[in-house]
Amino acid sequence: MKTFLSVAGVCCLLLSVPSQVDGQDHIRARLGISTVSGVLGLEYQKDNFALDLGFLPPVDTGLLDEDKPRIAIGARYLMAPEANGLFGALSFIMNSEAVGETTGVEHYNALFVTAGYRLLFADRFDLTLGGGYGPTLGLSKEAEQGGVDSGTPSIDITLGYAIK
Repeated sequence: MKTFLSVAGVCCLLLSVPSQVDGQDHIRARLGISTVSGVLGLEYQKDNFALDLGFLPPVDTGLLDEDKPRIAIGARYLMAPEANGLFGALSFIMNSEAVGETTGVEHYNALFVTAGYRLLFADRFDLTLGGGYGPTLGLSKEAEQGGVDSGTPSIDITLGYAIK
């Protein structure tokens, strides 16, 4: 089920790529703390839409062989793509939570909704500041009874550099 949700999330984001030809497109490298673009990621922006792919450090389970990398896949809608302005984002993080259960360590995905503000400066740089909330998907009853929260706050504080 987790694999199906992961593949479905990736497919939905890939199908939402903007198709207008007349817009200016940008590729940005992003660095910061974000549930949308990870700690280190790339962003492709076309018109008002931007797709993000990034990496986050693995959740420390205490067992080295049980740590799985976390991948953030996100989509942003920018109110003002060529100026300072508000944005809304939807992101999916694979292996967002790791919970020790009787059957071993279980990894759970999460879906986040984030809102924020993007500030452009020095022609190639931008700063995003935002926050939101999202549910952890597919938690087992054992994990819920063990005190694992069914939802997690999201954060987006990144510095972007326009490569193209």
